[in-house]
Amino acid sequence: MNNYRLENKKAIVTGSSRGIGASIAKKLASEGCEVAVLYNNSRSEAEKVVNNIIENGGKAKVYKCDVSDVHSVNFVVKEIVADMRGIDILVNNAGRMINGNILSQPIEDLKEMMEINVYSIIYFTKALIKYFRENGSIVNIASNSGIGTALEDYTYYSITKAAVIALTKRLAYDLRKYNIRVNAIAPGTIDTDLIRSNKTEEEIRHIFESRSSKTILGRVGNVDEIASIVVFLVSADASFITGQVIVADGGRFDYLSHSI
Repeated sequence: MNNYRLENKKAIVTGSSRGIGASIAKKLASEGCEVAVLYNNSRSEAEKVVNNIIENGGKAKVYKCDVSDVHSVNFVVKEIVADMRGIDILVNNAGRMINGNILSQPIEDLKEMMEINVYSIIYFTKALIKYFRENGSIVNIASNSGIGTALEDYTYYSITKAAVIALTKRLAYDLRKYNIRVNAIAPGTIDTDLIRSNKTEEEIRHIFESRSSKTILGRVGNVDEIASIVVFLVSADASFITGQVIVADGGRFDYLSHSI
């Protein structure tokens, strides 16, 4: 007898062609979910995720979507719902990070990140609300940057992730009448291909050592650790949890203040 926590559930994971999103998609599928794997640019990577899921006995399909474009979101939602006949779980993982000093960084960078990191959550929520089945769940991937870490050149990015945290709490309240729980995860530094891209091994080592030295656990996280939290939050084990932000950063202690 299979003991799947999410058997027969239908899930959408945005930005799931690689990194944290790919791990979330695989983990949900391993627990019995049928998963819509969304990508914008990396179709080949998304197909690898889907093939991995299918090879391990799961169900998944690739869908292209520019999450910053409301028309693209509306189109893909109709496509997914037609295939899946409803939805139970939405994981808003797609994100954009552009570093820079606020005094010199163009405001266009903030606008681009807001469209992907924040507006996309609103677009998907509005488009999916009438298709959620009973006891739906939404998980937004925020960041501990949204709480206020003492890192240079993260101001615009931090603004968007603080917005995700506020939006999560508001949606939890606004969607209560639909019996949809809404929570967020605020990861710290996670070892992904994104953080490794365009960097030498020495640069990567320096980043990981620096970030690790500022955590109680003395290390960076891995994608599967975040995916496991997602599975918990969307499962019946978390049925009395909504409007919460789970900070998964190894016990980071270089925050800007102790207040909200």
